[in-house]
Amino acid sequence: MGTKPVILSKTLRGLNNWLLVWAGLGILVSAYALYIEAKFEMNPEYVAACDINSIISCTKVLDSRFASGFGLVAPILGEESILNQKNALYGLIMYFILSILSRFASHSAIRLNLYIVYGITIGSIYLFIILLYLRVICLVCYFTYFVNGALIVNARRRMFTADQMNTSVNTHKKK
Repeated sequence: MGTKPVILSKTLRGLNNWLLVWAGLGILVSAYALYIEAKFEMNPEYVAACDINSIISCTKVLDSRFASGFGLVAPILGEESILNQKNALYGLIMYFILSILSRFASHSAIRLNLYIVYGITIGSIYLFIILLYLRVICLVCYFTYFVNGALIVNARRRMFTADQMNTSVNTHKKK
């Protein structure tokens, strides 16, 4: 095996580790959002650390109709639908899946990772538009967008590196 596949393999291992870091941060921020929502449901007077004033407030966002089912499930399937879960719970599940995928270097796992991150990115863009509609600055939301941005860069680099490894291995096999 030549030098290039070894370097690419180390690069992919590093990217897998970074995926685990970013997914871990996503899990933490999603868990914090769920914590805020639970505390606020128990006590409407609760003030979260990210509630700075009437404009910079994660509680306003997390208490809005858009905080569950992306604001889409309840009007279509009803408030009681099993799919009408907190958005942060969906995030928690997605980040957990990504953390599992970080341990696999197969081309199909990397491709699945990329598709999941594309879905997360579309969801983030939608939720950012909702923030503009609500006219609120949500620090938890912005941190989530930052994590998701890092995840898409990571996912694309993992895919590129995996493709390069496949090309390199196939080139070496032909010689």
